Amino acid sequence: MKIGTGLLLVVTLVCLAVLAGCGDSANNVIPPNPTGGTVTGEIYGRSGGTFVALGGQTAAIGNRSALSQPGTGRFVINNVPVGAFTIVVTPQAGYGEVLNPEILKGTVGAVGQQVDIGRVLLGQRPPDPGV
Repeated sequence: MKIGTGLLLVVTLVCLAVLAGCGDSANNVIPPNPTGGTVTGEIYGRSGGTFVALGGQTAAIGNRSALSQPGTGRFVINNVPVGAFTIVVTPQAGYGEVLNPEILKGTVGAVGQQVDIGRVLLGQRPPDPGV
């Protein structure tokens, strides 16, 4: 093998190795590098005598936040640091305080761990007396 051919082969192999690490061939998206765990749950609100899944409610842990999905109330907060966490729920659209605040505290034990806190239940906000 000539030196020029050997060098070309090495350069080609290096380029292929670099390109192989640039994402998947289906959509060229680089997968996230997980630095923590994932915390999931559902947000439900009292509507009359029953609880219904609520979309558009904000759940946050530190500077990471997610909106609950319409129809399911489900939220997913990614890359929550390993250790203790407290979820802050910001109710919208006529809903008030969290009725079961004990589930808002938990622990991510390891990178990649998923913690499902279950259903967060919101009470109804009393009507504004000035209306």
